[in-house]
Amino acid sequence: AIKEISIESNDVLKHTELEIDNMKRLNHPFIVRYHSSFQSRSHSSNSKLYIVMEYIDGGDLASLIKSKKKHGRRIPEDTILKIFIQIVVAIQYIHSQKVVHRDLKPQNIFMTKLDVVKIGDFGVSKQLNQTNSLCETKVGTPYYLSPEIWNNEPYGSKSDIWSLGCILQELCTLSKPFEATNINQLLVAIFF
Repeated sequence: AIKEISIESNDVLKHTELEIDNMKRLNHPFIVRYHSSFQSRSHSSNSKLYIVMEYIDGGDLASLIKSKKKHGRRIPEDTILKIFIQIVVAIQYIHSQKVVHRDLKPQNIFMTKLDVVKIGDFGVSKQLNQTNSLCETKVGTPYYLSPEIWNNEPYGSKSDIWSLGCILQELCTLSKPFEATNINQLLVAIFF
């Protein structure tokens, strides 16, 4: 699979290079494998960067949840356990490499047709200097963000664990743990 990124500024290029560095560092059976990357220039002075990764043939966890919900069927408990254990093992490895994913959600968890989980999309991941280092920027998908991020407090790998809990609940109930139609309602649902 190839991810195409338009390089519209030096910030985008720097951010994408950090994503590539984190992907190169992470070599694990439950993480989408990085193969290579290359850059091309177009006639309009905008260049594109391409990241070549392992192709995952079974879609993502969000599609599985949506399909089960649409047909009114729960995901079997043994399937949930199999998926969850693979995600936990991958997250443990990611954190052991001093990386915080920062955007764990069903759309970023892919599955092969043989039900092997592969965590992907390290576009907002952060390399930490040490295991107990903290981040301060607010990034990620609102439904899965930890309270520390919402409170603009420093956070670390435990923020990924919050997201993991949200994913587990969604696997079990086929619904996001905090439903809302806007950010203010979401904040009330998370904090109260």
